[in-house]
Amino acid sequence: MRRLMQRFQPSIEARITDALGKLLAAIEASEVTIMAAASALRWHGENLHKAGGVEAMRSALDTVCTANPDWADERRATITAAWAALSEMKP
Repeated sequence: MRRLMQRFQPSIEARITDALGKLLAAIEASEVTIMAAASALRWHGENLHKAGGVEAMRSALDTVCTANPDWADERRATITAAWAALSEMKP
């Protein structure tokens, strides 16, 4: 049963990407400020890097930007700014 459950669970990268998308949606809906979300955005970047390296970070960035084309430029700028402190990990 445990093996069956593991097979259907999304990867850690997919779960982090989902959380990143939800956080960006909250920013876009003015439910949270970018300033308040900055540490969470950095944390998601760090965890993506640990899980799959720079490629996982790039993939997550592309996924959340294409998920909402109307906000793609803003999303890319927000994430890039938040991840700037992670200089050696930048996508």
